[in-house]
Parts: sequence; C-alpha cells; structure tokens
Amino acid sequence: MTFEVVQIGNCLRFLLDGKVAYETTFDQKIFGKVGFTAGQGVMRLRNFEAQGNTYNLDWQRS
Repeated sequence: MTFEVVQIGNCLRFLLDGKVAYETTFDQKIFGKVGFTAGQGVMRLRNFEAQGNTYNLDWQRS
C-alpha cells in the first residue's frame, strides 16, 4: 500500500494506493511534521521518502 500527501494550491489530499482517502483545504505555507501510528495493530514502513521543497525541523521522538 502506498501513502501520499499532495498539495495543489490550497487543497491537501491524502491518497492510499493513488486514491483520495481524505481531502481538505490547507491555506498554510508550511506543512509541518508527519507521524504514523498503528493504534493497537502493527505497522511496518518499508520505505519512506519526502519530495518537494523540504526544510529542516527540530525533531525529537515522542
């Protein structure tokens, strides 16, 4: 399964396997930290990649 977050103008889309799972208006210039949680299940991230105009964040594991 693939997970993507795509911003086009002020529209932010969350896609699962290329299909829109959630869409919202996003008027901010900066998209902050991204996190994943499995809840009570198990999740394995086999590959994680970020593309676009990225910037450094102060990062601490929570």
